[in-house]
Amino acid sequence: MSDRAELVEAPFDELRVNGTKGNTPMSDTIRLLYIEDDTVDQKSFVKYIRTNKLSYELFLASSLAEGSQKTKENKFDLIVADYNLPDGTGLDIVKQVNKIPIIILTGEGEEIVAGKALKHGIADYVIKNTKGTHWESLVSSINGILQSRVVSNGEIKILIVEDDKLDQKAIARALDAHPQYRQTFAGTIKEAKEKLEETQFNLAFLDASLPDGTSAELFPLFKNIPFIVVTGAGSEEFAIRAYHEGAADYLIKDVDNFYLKLIPWTIAKTMKQREIQNLKEGFISTVSHEMRTPLAILDAGLANFKDGLYGKLTELQNKAIQTVYNNSKRLARIINDILDLSRLESGRGRTNRTMISIHEIVQKIINECVEAKANRVCLRMEAFKDLPKIWGDEEMIERLLTNLLSNACRFAKREVIVKGGVLGEGIQISVIDDGAGIPAEEQSRLFNKFEQLHRPKGGAGYKGTGLGLAICKEIVNLHEGQIGVESSEGSGARFWFILPKDLRKESKG
Repeated sequence: MSDRAELVEAPFDELRVNGTKGNTPMSDTIRLLYIEDDTVDQKSFVKYIRTNKLSYELFLASSLAEGSQKTKENKFDLIVADYNLPDGTGLDIVKQVNKIPIIILTGEGEEIVAGKALKHGIADYVIKNTKGTHWESLVSSINGILQSRVVSNGEIKILIVEDDKLDQKAIARALDAHPQYRQTFAGTIKEAKEKLEETQFNLAFLDASLPDGTSAELFPLFKNIPFIVVTGAGSEEFAIRAYHEGAADYLIKDVDNFYLKLIPWTIAKTMKQREIQNLKEGFISTVSHEMRTPLAILDAGLANFKDGLYGKLTELQNKAIQTVYNNSKRLARIINDILDLSRLESGRGRTNRTMISIHEIVQKIINECVEAKANRVCLRMEAFKDLPKIWGDEEMIERLLTNLLSNACRFAKREVIVKGGVLGEGIQISVIDDGAGIPAEEQSRLFNKFEQLHRPKGGAGYKGTGLGLAICKEIVNLHEGQIGVESSEGSGARFWFILPKDLRKESKG
């Protein structure tokens, strides 16, 4: 099979995404081999790479034999292989390559297989899902595995986007005493994009105002690279907005050029923060994988007991097995929520925004709400008729509304109402339940991690993860919005959030 040029809208030869076609080497581009026989998954990964403008040089193979041949013809930084292949399993490639990290993709419910894969020497595994959100997890894993290669020989590669020649020279002089800092300058947004295609940087400095626009246009390109915004006095609003959209820090230019003295310190601080964040993410990833494997084995064994494979159980035994099974599922939810919250807090959950309809998202979630059916709660919408679209991340907003609606359904007696309306320059969504309410002294803790407030409810006994509302808060913060709750004992609760309608109107630096 060829490199599947026919699978994507634009033809490619040994697909070099967000770069130059052909066989000319690209400096610091990540070379990946993806072994997958499902053409739909191949197309989906290609689309994700192109949509997110990732600097990957991607080679495709549809079998172990073809993948093995490509490893003999090319040098790869990493291999991604589906577990189930026509001529074997993804584990077989481990025996054929040396010193190339391998990530295995498995289907949902195959955590036991994934755990087995880790013992065979693979670097990581990622569980596929039907929504395609596993691609983000895969890219995060790739970046984590290859992080040690980004900083080679102690060098830190810095992209400085600044059009003023005098400022360029001043910044260069400020960094002269630090030979480990390798500087690359760009004077326009266009030139910066070209530099990003050519080189994998460790850090970037972005001047707010450039000849062809504001540097906000570049923010989405730095999903995995820390960036620092530099802006003039009087443009603090732009700097603060940049900070909310993922900037590691910001500096304000001053007439005495004191900000230049802060540049080396700011770089050192940012790189140290990145190092700590990588350690944290590595720890969380390792612990989660180590926990998920035995949990999957436990679930499989409990399911066998429940299905009677080990003989008929008494009523008391059935009840005990069900209790253990429910708690193992809860622990799995906690692990997944910890990973999601960690990604949001670390900046890896930066938004992928488009114009979206809140009305359509709410309608979809109401139709799919399992908790409403399980708790026999009536759901209805109010005042959504003329609600404008907003500039937001659809997947994150779906998660936000799902968490709030599921939470309300668990505590409602009979009904949950979702209201929408325009409020100033934003829209406000409220999720209202007719439950027992929340005492005033407990409300300030609601959005903290691992908080479990004991609101009485018709379906008593439900145990959540204590992270759902903390995740909601992070999602709203990433959209520069607000979230809160209004409630009193005996009168239900109203959870609300406000999101700006459109943040694309850039402030000038």
